[in-house]
Amino acid sequence: MLAVISLLGGLGVAPDALAIGTICAGLGTFILTRHTVQLGVMSYVINFLALFAGAIGANVLLAGVRLPLGFSIERPLIISIGGMLFASLIMILVMPRNR
Repeated sequence: MLAVISLLGGLGVAPDALAIGTICAGLGTFILTRHTVQLGVMSYVINFLALFAGAIGANVLLAGVRLPLGFSIERPLIISIGGMLFASLIMILVMPRNR
């Protein structure tokens, strides 16, 4: 776990953005898994990893963009949700859905 934190810190992800991204990805996993339940328990793991990658990727890509939001909670939260939205759309299109 410490290796992941140091790797993401080297990419420029702030610790508060990492914590918010993890919490958002965990909550989003339960919502997304309702639509991709065909893989069973593995869909939780795959969905969490995809949403976490989307949240952290969005925070890394938008690190230089200045937004009129607070830097401690609001900015990482909005950016993480945007990255997770993009990742969830890809997951819904790629993974089998509950029909």
